[in-house]
Order: sequence, then C-alpha cells, then structure tokens
Amino acid sequence: MNICVFLSAADLDDRYTVPAREFAELLGRGGHTLVWGGSESGLMKVVADGVQEAGGRLVGVSVDFLAAKARTNADEMVIAKDLAERKALLLEKSDAIVIMVGGTGTLDEATEILELKKHGKHTKPVVLLNTAGFYDGLRQQFRRMEDEGFLPVPLTDLVFFAEDGSHLHPVELQGDGICVSAENVLAFDESLQYEVRRIEGHGIPGGALFTMQFHGTGTVVVKTHGTPVVLPVTPTTFADCNAVVAWSSAAQVIISSQVRLRRNAYPGHSGETVNLQFRGAPGNFIVVQPYEV
Repeated sequence: MNICVFLSAADLDDRYTVPAREFAELLGRGGHTLVWGGSESGLMKVVADGVQEAGGRLVGVSVDFLAAKARTNADEMVIAKDLAERKALLLEKSDAIVIMVGGTGTLDEATEILELKKHGKHTKPVVLLNTAGFYDGLRQQFRRMEDEGFLPVPLTDLVFFAEDGSHLHPVELQGDGICVSAENVLAFDESLQYEVRRIEGHGIPGGALFTMQFHGTGTVVVKTHGTPVVLPVTPTTFADCNAVVAWSSAAQVIISSQVRLRRNAYPGHSGETVNLQFRGAPGNFIVVQPYEV
C-alpha cells in the first residue's frame, strides 16, 4: 500500500521524533511504500530513514526550489515544478494519507486534501496523527465548523483523528480471511475480495452491526480508539458489540444477551448493551478496543 505522509522538515524534539520513527518502522515492516515530500531534512528524514531501514520503499515528490534538499537514495524521486503540482502528485501516487505534525506547509497540504475530499474529488482515507496533542486546537476548530454548519459532510467522513500511530493497524492477509467492523476499516488493498455483512439484533445501535469480511492477499488498515486487545475464542468468548473491532472469519458469531446496566451509573445512557458470543476452533480470535458508555 502507498501511504502518503504530510509532515514537517524541521528538526524537532523527541516528543515528535520518537512516535514518528515508530510509525515509520511499522510501515516499513509491513512492506508499504512511503510517499512523502522527498526531503532529507528534519522529521521528513526521520520517517524516511525508519521506513527504508525497516524494509519499505520510498517515493519522493520534491519541488523545484527544494530539489537540492531531496533524498538521493529514494526508490523514486519526482521533482514538481511548483507546490500545486507537488500536492497533486502526492495525492495521485497514494492509497491513503497520514498528516503528522508540521507547520504552515503541512497545514496547507492537509486542508487542500480535505477540501478535495469534501467535494468528492477523491475518496482516500485521511488520518491526522495528533501526536502530543499537537492538533487539539485544529480538532476543536473543525468541530465548531461542523456544529455551526460550515461542513456539508460529517467531520468523521473527512478525517480520522488518531492520538498516535499505535491506533492504526495494518493487517496483512496471505490468503486467509478476517471480519472487521465497518466503522473500524480505514483502508484496504484493491487486490482483496470483500463482502459487507450485517449482524442484526435488538439493542444493537442502529439495529445492526455492519462488518466487512476480507479474503485474499493484501493489507487492511484497521483503526481503533485506544490500544486493542486480541482474545482467543476457544471455546467461547463474550464481548460488548461496541467494543468489537475484528475477528477471524472462521469464528461463529451469535447475539448472546442484552444486558441492562444501572441507569444511574451512566447518566444519559440507556443502560442497555448487547453481548456477542464468539466460538471457534483453536487459532481463532477477536480484537476488542476500549469502550466507554
């Protein structure tokens, strides 16, 4: 998968470089390609080094007036004539976009990508990595835009805010299968076969849990809220339907029970939740995330 990363070329401290390096190594180990601004400076260099040293490919798109700072050992390097062409090429060469910490240049790239998505000019997933709370203010501004009617589409349809790279999980399939809750699917390779399914039941929010079942060879990028936990389903495991992220496609899923919690324990909540029961042979699993009612 080609992952475009917009980020700073400035030299930054460990608050930003350490998480950036960890995310880069995750991409490289997964065999993904980094599509980035091509610079050999600052955080751009940190991420490019991490991807390349972990086994990933580098595709850079620099610009004419910064060509002297372009990385010399990238697998591919394109020199655009201006910033507009650069942004267009970065989008064209990518399957998904990640926005890391940066200055006005990164903000310009991020807002243009979101504006194009808002108008349906692309449908690629966009993730904003809010490392060390760097984009807290931007998230607040976006929410105000949404609340006051400035965004014609829901904010969640435009961008996913992740507190760090550990909330993004590339899952490599090698001929096997996995089911993922539809709202947790961020991106997937077009080489994969998939089918949308629904688990229906009284008490499930919206009346049904929509899932995507993937088969074949390729990558699915799964997003979570918080750190996920993998649990075996042998012989039986129960999980709140709101907390379920994914499970092995061979596992059997049953709507097990509806649980009524004390209403006064969670003000404003209905106090109802649904447990899903998972069964399967050894080797089958489910993935759950933290969930607060």
